[in-house]
Amino acid sequence: MLEVHHLPGPLLVELASEFVSAIREDRLVNGKSLELLPVILTALATKKEVLTCGKGDLNGEEYKRQLIDSLCSVR
Repeated sequence: MLEVHHLPGPLLVELASEFVSAIREDRLVNGKSLELLPVILTALATKKEVLTCGKGDLNGEEYKRQLIDSLCSVR
């Protein structure tokens, strides 16, 4: 398994954002790739540094919460 906990915060933000976009736009053709999303979100939550993302500067836990809220609002 990819050791995502070693990846820098900004790269985790980019990966997580791509997953959320793919889910929202129904672009995932392989459900197997979804197994990586919780691993990325967990690694992201451990990042204490301030991460710049679409809605301002957040720490990893805050950004994880924002992504989950975004996924839950998909209709």
